[in-house]
Amino acid sequence: MKLLLVVDPEPEAGRLLNAQLHLSGVEVLAVTSVAEGTRLALECRPDLALIAADPPGWDGFNLAHRLRQEAPEIPVVLLSSRTDPWVGETARALRARHLLPKPVRAGSLLPPVLDLLGLLPLTEEALRATPDEADPHGVPVPPPPPLQPTVAPPAPPPPAIPAPAAAPPASRSGPAPAEIPTSPPPRTGAKILVVEDDRHIAKALAVRLRSAGLEVVLACDALGGLEMAMRHLPDLVILDIGLPAGSGLKVAERIQTLVPKLTPIIFLTASRQPGLREQAERLGPADYIEKPYDADKLLESVWKALSHRA
Repeated sequence: MKLLLVVDPEPEAGRLLNAQLHLSGVEVLAVTSVAEGTRLALECRPDLALIAADPPGWDGFNLAHRLRQEAPEIPVVLLSSRTDPWVGETARALRARHLLPKPVRAGSLLPPVLDLLGLLPLTEEALRATPDEADPHGVPVPPPPPLQPTVAPPAPPPPAIPAPAAAPPASRSGPAPAEIPTSPPPRTGAKILVVEDDRHIAKALAVRLRSAGLEVVLACDALGGLEMAMRHLPDLVILDIGLPAGSGLKVAERIQTLVPKLTPIIFLTASRQPGLREQAERLGPADYIEKPYDADKLLESVWKALSHRA
C-alpha cells in the first residue's frame, strides 16, 4: 500500500486525491498544519509528500527543506498559487520533483502524483470526468498545460524566503479527508490493537485513531498480535487476515479463547480467496473489510463496535 501525505491549509488537493486514489490502494493523509505534517512525514515516511508553499509564512518551503535534510528519500511535490520566478528557483534548490499550480486541478495534479507513486496514469476520459474539471454548466474545461518537473542538479542556495508573518490560515472548508473522522467516537481513550504487517497501513490507521483520542498499540505478525492482545486487553482489534507467522483467523480464535473479556474484531484482508469471508464470519467479527479499504467506512465500523461495548 502506498502512503501519500498532503500538507495544505486548504482541503481541495487532499479531497481530490483521496477520491481518486483510495481504490488504487493509496492511503491519503491530509493535514492543514505544517507542524503536524512534519511530524507525520518523519514518523510515517510516506511514499510522496505534497506540500503547499504560499504566504503567509512560506512554511511549506521550510518543511521541504527539513525533509531534504532528514528524509531525503521522500519525494516532494510543491503547490503554489504564486508565479514569481524566485518561487520556481526555490523549488529547484529544494530538489522538488514538481512545482504545481493552485488552485489544484485533476489534469495538472494527478499525472505527476500517479507517476511518482508508480501507478498507471488515468485516461483522458477519466480526467475529463473529474468534477473539478467541469464548469457550472457541465462542459469540461481543459486542464492547464503541466509544468516542467523541477528536479534540479546542484543549485545555489535559494533566495531569501520572507520571514513568517503568521501561522498558516486554517482550512475554510472543514477537515481534510484523513483528519478527524466524520463522527466522534463514543469512548475517547479506548484502546485499539492494530495487527498489520504493512507498515504504511499500520501507521496510517494509528494516526487516524490517535487523532480521535483513541489509544493505539501495534503488532506486525500473528504471534505479536496475540501477545499484545493478552498484555493490553484492547477494547477492539483491527486484524489483518494474511499475517507472517500465522493466520489472522487463528489469532482471532486465540484472542476469543485467551483474553478474559469479549473483544470485538474487525478483519482486514486483501485476499479474494473463495470461502474466506465465510470462515471469518463464523468467528462473529464486528466487520469484514477488503483492501483497498475506505478509511471513513473503516472508522465508522470502529465507532459502531465501540458503541456496542459502551
